[in-house]
Amino acid sequence: DLANAYSTVGMVSLERTMFRNLLLNLVYDFSHEVHRVRPRNLNAPMDLTSTTPRSCSIDQPLTSCARPVSGKGNILNLESTGQEKLHSFRVIYRDRFSIFNLSGSYTWGRAVTDSLPAQLAANNYPNGVQYGLPDGIPADNYDLKSDWALAAIPIRQTWNNTFNIRMPFGIF
Repeated sequence: DLANAYSTVGMVSLERTMFRNLLLNLVYDFSHEVHRVRPRNLNAPMDLTSTTPRSCSIDQPLTSCARPVSGKGNILNLESTGQEKLHSFRVIYRDRFSIFNLSGSYTWGRAVTDSLPAQLAANNYPNGVQYGLPDGIPADNYDLKSDWALAAIPIRQTWNNTFNIRMPFGIF
């Protein structure tokens, strides 16, 4: 059964004015998304040498692998079992002196997920290609928690600064 994905989001912020003109803002953000949709191969080749169910590795001989439903190929199932957690911390400052304004921010972010985007999964988990699977299939279809990894957030750290000068006669 597919379920609608939803997120729990939280933020804590502290803002303080210091030295009369310096504004400092500290922000912590948190997000936890559950029921992310991801594909899964229900008939993935199983490792026959393992005591617990797990998918065959890429360098394993095919003679030690067997599909649960023999004679059938891949049985793909779209399910909503994925998760993602995001944490970010921001420091923002703004200072005004005379005709100058100085402002800047630093952001650090970290996200982990067990449902990788298709392109990233294809690059990091090539066993899907070995068995002719589409992108985004988990590395181990029998142990989905093994896919927990850093998510492909665009930028983990950013630093921005601006410096403005007020022009004479009110010209910007």
